[in-house]
Amino acid sequence: MIHVQAIDVSANRLEGHIPATLGSCEELEYLSLSSNILEGPIPDSLSQLKSLVSMDLSSNNLSGLIPVSLKSLNMLHYLNLSFNNLSGEVPKEGMFKNLTAASFKGNMFLCGEWIQLPSCLGVQDHGNRIRIFAPLAGTITFLLVCLLILGLIYRRRKVKSDVHDILPLKLMDDKGVSYQEIVKATDGFNQENLLGTGSFGSVYKGTMDDGTKAAFKRLNLQNEEASKSFMRECEVLAKVRHRNLVKIISFCLDLGHKILVLEFMSKGNLETLLHSNGNSLMFIEILNIAIDVIHGLEYLHHDCFVQFVHCDVKPSNVLMDEDMTAHVADFGIARIINGSNNSTINSGSTSTLNVKGSIGYIAPEY
Repeated sequence: MIHVQAIDVSANRLEGHIPATLGSCEELEYLSLSSNILEGPIPDSLSQLKSLVSMDLSSNNLSGLIPVSLKSLNMLHYLNLSFNNLSGEVPKEGMFKNLTAASFKGNMFLCGEWIQLPSCLGVQDHGNRIRIFAPLAGTITFLLVCLLILGLIYRRRKVKSDVHDILPLKLMDDKGVSYQEIVKATDGFNQENLLGTGSFGSVYKGTMDDGTKAAFKRLNLQNEEASKSFMRECEVLAKVRHRNLVKIISFCLDLGHKILVLEFMSKGNLETLLHSNGNSLMFIEILNIAIDVIHGLEYLHHDCFVQFVHCDVKPSNVLMDEDMTAHVADFGIARIINGSNNSTINSGSTSTLNVKGSIGYIAPEY
């Protein structure tokens, strides 16, 4: 793909080495391979990407020295090599002069006093000590892992009633967002920022401290079903990743509040677009929205690591972003598909008494 301008395969499970043939993508401007399981050295061939503006190789298992040849990438304004196993001295020439220690943090054996990293002499001495104690540390680590596995097996057998059993997943940060920050972002839950209300709570728009626009789904704690909905939606959204499913940004459990922080969809929901005065969709737009929804549901049913059934697909739960791309939202009553039989559902009976959903949109088989 010699004319490709952007490659982003971040946050997958890609293994092996970075292919040297990436160097032949001469027009590449944006490259992100972060948050994978890539290993081995950074190939010298990347120095051939003269048009490269941004490169993110963070959060992998890359090792070896940082190629000095990368200094020739004069167009490169953003480089992130953090959280790898890189070693040696950070180059001082070329575009490296414009970088800070943030580009290299999390690499224990990288050094360079000029960029506020440890001195190379100190790192070498530390590395020698590591090699001496590595066998002992390996044995201790193995025993700790065994204990951890036994603990997890015991814990999985217990009924998970606390939302914290669901929240510490990779898609969400560890601490979440404080209630005060959400109050500030929504201007005190101002009615002018209200996007909609439902039986489980209300949704507000707002802007985070870092400038991110978000939708804040505030659960009604007076409703017992709201807490179950919160847990289920966290569980689903933390396990799925697809361009046609709404993405969870963070959460809030501060001061007894339960709030989901979701990506903001500037064009609203499909219900409004279809029925509000002044809004008219062309046939090709309707067709593309239908295809987007189908792609999202296909991923949930077949391609997701844990398969889900949404159970409440309707126009008001289809949200549109700035580019009119459709995103399926509201997983509060979603169900996990039983792996042994895709027609049954783990989280509840299919009898009429347990059916949940919206009248007019419930699946015909119910």
